This record gives sequence, C-alpha cells and structure tokens, in this order.
Amino acid sequence: MKLSEGTFAFSVVPDSSVRIITKEADIIVARQAVGSFSLVAGKGAPSYSNVQGLVIRSNKGTLVQSMAGSIQVNGKNLQARIIDSGESLFAAAEGTQSEGTGVALREEKNVLLKQALILGAFFTTGTIIAIDTFRGHGFKSPSGF
Repeated sequence: MKLSEGTFAFSVVPDSSVRIITKEADIIVARQAVGSFSLVAGKGAPSYSNVQGLVIRSNKGTLVQSMAGSIQVNGKNLQARIIDSGESLFAAAEGTQSEGTGVALREEKNVLLKQALILGAFFTTGTIIAIDTFRGHGFKSPSGF
C-alpha cells in the first residue's frame, strides 16, 4: 500500500503480512512462522499474536509506532531498523531518522495530542448534551435512565 499523507493503523494476523510505502520509508510487517513447533513448551514457549502498529505520514516525514510485535522499517538512503513493541521511529523528509526522542517526533506527538484533546472534547460535549436531553427538559428516556 502507498501512503502519501495521513494515518494508517493496522493489526496484522500472524499468517499474513503488510507493506506500507511512503516517500521516506518502506515499512514491512512480515509473516510470522505459524505452525512451527518450538522445542520449548509451557510458559516459555513463543506465542504468536497480531502485530499492531501505526504509520503517520505528514509533510515533515513518516512516524512509525509499534504497539505490539516487530516492524521492519527501511528508510530511503538510511539504515534499516526493526522496532519492537512500544518503540517508534521517525524518518524525516530530509533523510534523517530519530528513535523516540527526536524533536520532530515530539512535534508529531504534540499534533496527535492536540487532535486527541479536540476529539475528546467533542465526545464529552456530545455526551453532556445527550444526558441533559434525556434527564432535563428534552425527551425522556424510554429505559427510565
């Protein structure tokens, strides 16, 4: 899939794979070895679960975050990296990359935080209006709520 701008969130099951191509990076979630039997049994046995992540493409670059599992990121003219659960990588449009602490990454997170706060305020306002309508002067709830 080619992502020119926007956000792509994914949850990839173990027996499939996905590839996201942006201007700055090539993001690959590879197929896990499902059906192989480990020599380790019990609590130490490897478990296979969905790989979950987020790719955000803006005019500043590409932000890749791994929520669960490993994601391979091949930057254009940059060293390939594998990010694990909880890690993030920002590939800037100028051909640099930063892991988790770069200024560009913080700016991108600030934009996401602002968007989340606006969305939260929208839902809170809608909930307050709905409750006021059911309990106040508006329509009565059929459930007696």
